[in-house]
Amino acid sequence: WSEAEQLVARLKIDLSDHPRAVEFDAMYLQSQEGQQDWNGAATTLLKMADAADDPVLAAAQTWQAITYYRQAQQVSQAIIGYQLYIARFPKPVVQWLEALDELSELLTQTNRLAERDQALQEIISANAGLKDEATPLTQFLAAKASVVVADALYRDYQLVPLEQPLVDSFKRKQVAMSRAVNAYQQLQRLGVAAYQGQAN
Repeated sequence: WSEAEQLVARLKIDLSDHPRAVEFDAMYLQSQEGQQDWNGAATTLLKMADAADDPVLAAAQTWQAITYYRQAQQVSQAIIGYQLYIARFPKPVVQWLEALDELSELLTQTNRLAERDQALQEIISANAGLKDEATPLTQFLAAKASVVVADALYRDYQLVPLEQPLVDSFKRKQVAMSRAVNAYQQLQRLGVAAYQGQAN
């Protein structure tokens, strides 16, 4: 495979403006997959997705690129891939929400919690916007996001100290408690059995 890969790489450079350049990308991708060069294959797929006229094909190529980045343990590149997918392919909404969910998990792993919380809020808001079109899966993803948000707000409440002047600190504690309670109530309203214990 290495000789074939080198040949295709040369062809890609020499014929980058050729009408059939996409075919050379596909050949190059095949050789990278054969060598289990998942990082390189992911990069090639993103290039192919960027050039694709068919949005369905482009979405599939982008998703596969993310899968390969994860196989290569390239977490930062996988995060960028998810962000690209979320920005470019809001439909179908279920897979868009799945991308946000998986992105939030990687952002948690890398301690990018502010970005994680933004992704979680997008899941919650998007599912709420579906109204009667929400599905069990979108409800589940929203509940999964909601419990993380609610638990974080509860931890914030616990960290608010009671100190002098007590009136002011008690008010801050009440506000923090109200936010946590509202988040748990929102979780309960979703009615997802797997998370009802945490909502009570």
